[in-house]
Amino acid sequence: NNISIYNISAYEFLDRLEYNKYFNFVSILFPDPWPKKKHQKRRLINDDFLKKIHSFLKDNGKIYIATDSKDYLIQILKTIYNCRSFYCLFNQHHLYLDYKNYDFPHTKYYKKAINSGKKPFLAILKKI
Repeated sequence: NNISIYNISAYEFLDRLEYNKYFNFVSILFPDPWPKKKHQKRRLINDDFLKKIHSFLKDNGKIYIATDSKDYLIQILKTIYNCRSFYCLFNQHHLYLDYKNYDFPHTKYYKKAINSGKKPFLAILKKI
């Protein structure tokens, strides 16, 4: 009863919501890294997205972002820095993802990262 599934982009989903504090947390697990330079503008995690979702998070809400792409992680960390007036990086000293400490599903992309020897990263943002 508390889950809805939408087949639309995250931006379109947020545009349909009225401004209100809906979410205690948002999990973004292994978003598409769009590794080619010409496609990087399509990446979900950017300044505009973090600013947009801020108004939908409840006070002290969190955003969990997991990725196995080092290039994307660098962009994510730059984005977090650019949005430091909205969020603080909650786990700045422990960026490696440890699924034992979190109740995240073992997604297809998590398993793929582990099987290929990559060590996933986790950024936890706390709303200011």
